[in-house]
Amino acid sequence: MTIELKQGYAQLDGNNFTFNFQKTTTHQITGLSGIDQSHGTDTSVLSVHTVNNVGLVESTGTWTTDVGEGNGLLNNVSGNSDVTDISTVGGYSYGTYDTNVLSVDDARTAITAIDHAIDEVNQERSYIGSEQNKLQFTMSNLSNNIQNIEASRSSIEDADFAAEAADLAKNQILAQLATAMLTQASAISQNVLNLIR
Repeated sequence: MTIELKQGYAQLDGNNFTFNFQKTTTHQITGLSGIDQSHGTDTSVLSVHTVNNVGLVESTGTWTTDVGEGNGLLNNVSGNSDVTDISTVGGYSYGTYDTNVLSVDDARTAITAIDHAIDEVNQERSYIGSEQNKLQFTMSNLSNNIQNIEASRSSIEDADFAAEAADLAKNQILAQLATAMLTQASAISQNVLNLIR
């Protein structure tokens, strides 16, 4: 998509343009293809002529257009023009991209489409909430498993310490018994030597 502005400022987001003009003189937007002409917030403010020649004369207001994929837009602005603000409006999947509220029926249609979009957003939020709850449950379960493993390891280490302490006490007793037996054996041999003399 090619955009050329002689005066002013514009941005493109996807295929949507929204131009907000303040007290402009003449704006000529040419080279349009695949344009839905039903866009425009106020036909008394903004004049939409043909697909290939859109004139905005002495206007203060907003004009939004959609450029289909693969189509081009050449924007030539002449006179004392001031593009003060540009915003984008999507809404293809909700049917709101070409909705205006200039009549009661159009407003009701817009409200219905917006309600449908809100319902879809709420459904997505509930799905995301359920997935979040699943993740939180899994995290809680893993945390409990970690605590149980730590407690088991601590119990095993405590049991090993008790067993090692018992083995140490047993070995100390055996060492003392061995020392006592050696002392007695030494004393017996000493007594035998005394008798021989």
